[in-house]
Amino acid sequence: MNWAIWRVLGLFSIGLILFIYPLYSPSAFANINNLISTFASLLIGSAIVDGIFQIKFQREVQSQVESFSKNLVNLECNISTLQDTVAIASGAVESGLTAVYATREECLTKIKELLEDILDHIQNNKPVDKVDIKILGISLGDFLCPHGSLQPVFRELLKHSEFKLELAIVKDGCNSAIFRAIREEYGKFDAADIEGKSFINIIRDPKVKEVYNRTKCHDELKTATDYLCDIITRHTIDRDRPAVDTVLNADIDAFVYKSNPMVFMFLLNEDMFIENYHLAGRGGEAPILRVAKYKKQGSKETSKLFQIFMGHFDSVISMSDPITSECCTVDSVKTEEETEQGVPADV
Repeated sequence: MNWAIWRVLGLFSIGLILFIYPLYSPSAFANINNLISTFASLLIGSAIVDGIFQIKFQREVQSQVESFSKNLVNLECNISTLQDTVAIASGAVESGLTAVYATREECLTKIKELLEDILDHIQNNKPVDKVDIKILGISLGDFLCPHGSLQPVFRELLKHSEFKLELAIVKDGCNSAIFRAIREEYGKFDAADIEGKSFINIIRDPKVKEVYNRTKCHDELKTATDYLCDIITRHTIDRDRPAVDTVLNADIDAFVYKSNPMVFMFLLNEDMFIENYHLAGRGGEAPILRVAKYKKQGSKETSKLFQIFMGHFDSVISMSDPITSECCTVDSVKTEEETEQGVPADV
């Protein structure tokens, strides 16, 4: 019990004693007794008021202490969260990570904005350095197929000599394409042709190949390959507006590869967009990372992710077959079994 409580009790006790005293005092001291009673009443009143104040004060102090304790806990949590955030930010800077897109649509919108900005400079006769674009994917349908959201802007790129494009897609009908089609549209295939069989026997099965030719994977790969063959063979962009061919002015190198696709990658000069592929279904479901070439603005130290995925791109290109006017024939769409006597190249 602190001194304030003792003070309240003391005042109240003294006041109570003085209040009771006149009751037993001789009537001859009536005037003095009245004074004592008045003083006693004041003491008791003061004690009560002081007591009420002390109760309220103690409650307020207790509330402040509890609030401070909660804030201290929150502060510790916030400090911990801040430390985690700093660690994440530090790792992002070290890796070159500048943004994360939750959906492919967000990423494609950003890519479209960047490309349209460059095209706007060109069309307004503003100086533009050589624009280096590298694209890696499965069919790159967003760029190469008629339904692709970036097909119109891709066609515009092909008209300008300021652009140098290098891209690679999966070879239609290869082992990896068939396997991916099975993973993407398993319900189209007869389970008896797949379950319990080795991968080699699955991709050699004529019935599996027949079903493959009805999958989205085949449709998109064939459409994309035909489109690239048409551009590279004729050096023109067909069905432009107005309905006449437009000369191909961009520098373009296209490739097909047979290994399992691991990433979608779009590189625009020193800006890279990366989506990790998976075998759980169709692409476009994983977050897309945006990576800068250098760790910091003004720095010349290449970021880790940029180095890794540029190495991946170069490796895929080194193992790919170029699409040339000579190879863009009916023979170019043969399956691996036909071209390699049934020996799968990517098993």
